[in-house]
Amino acid sequence: MIIEPADSSSSQTSPKMKLPDNPPTYSEAFRSATINSARTASSSHSRHTAPDKNLPDRPANLHSAVDQVHIYNRKSEIKGVFHVDPLIPLLDIERRHKHHHKGHGHSKHDPIPHASFRTRHSEIDISLATNGDFRQASRANVSVSNMSKDLKITLLPAEPSQPRLALNAASKHGTVVLLIPPNFSGIVRMQTHKGSLEILPALAHRIKIAKRTEHEIIFMRNGDEDDCPEANYCDLTSRTGKIVVGLRDQDQYVPAVGFWKKFGSSFSRKDSDNGQ
Repeated sequence: MIIEPADSSSSQTSPKMKLPDNPPTYSEAFRSATINSARTASSSHSRHTAPDKNLPDRPANLHSAVDQVHIYNRKSEIKGVFHVDPLIPLLDIERRHKHHHKGHGHSKHDPIPHASFRTRHSEIDISLATNGDFRQASRANVSVSNMSKDLKITLLPAEPSQPRLALNAASKHGTVVLLIPPNFSGIVRMQTHKGSLEILPALAHRIKIAKRTEHEIIFMRNGDEDDCPEANYCDLTSRTGKIVVGLRDQDQYVPAVGFWKKFGSSFSRKDSDNGQ
C-alpha cells in the first residue's frame, strides 16, 4: 500500500498510488547487516497481531498496514500502529530499486524497505511491530524520515517466532525518540553531527555500551525473554537535532520547551489575568 497526499493537506491514497522519487535514506551501517530476503511471497494480506493492552484506543483515521505500506506526506503528520510483514511481495521492485539507489550514497547492497514513512515538515509518531514467520523471513526493513520535525517511534513487544526489525530513522533538524520494549534484543546506533544524545534512566543500566563519543553511541541489549539468534538493528541519525532512546512504559521523554514558546505562554497567562 502506497499512500501519497492528493494535495498538501491531505493524506488520502493517490489513485495511481505513485511512489515518491526520493525515498528515505539508509546509513552505511545497514550495508554490513545480514538481511535474509524472503524467497516466498504471501498471497494474502498481513496478519494483524492482538492489540497491545497498554496502547490507547486507535482513532479511526490512523493508517493501518494491510500489505506493504509506504506513506509520504509533505506537510501533514503521520500517526498510527503498523504491523510489517516482510513476506509481502515487493511493489514495483525495479522502479523502487532504481529510485532507492539514485544518489544519497546508496549502493546495490542497501536493503529496500518493506515499509517507509516520510514527511518534510511534519511530525511522525508511530508504533511498529512485525508480522510473519522468522523462519521464512528473518527481518523487516523499515525507514522513517523527515526534515525538520520530531520523530517518535515505539517498538511493540515481539514473539521469538516473529521477524526482527531493521529500522532506519533520520531527521535533518528534528529530535528522534525511540522507545524499545523490555524484550528487545539487538543493537542501537545513535549519531548526530551538532545535536545531543541521551539514553533515558530505566534503559541506561540495562545495556552494554560498545562505543561512546560526543556524537555517536552504539549499545547492545539482550531482551528479558528473547533467545532468538537474530538481532534487531536500529540506526538513528539527526544532523542538528537530539536523539533519545528509552524503555517503553518505564521511561518518559518530555520535550524541552523553547524560549519563545515559554515567552508566548507567559504572555497569554498575563493577558488572561488582566481580563479577569
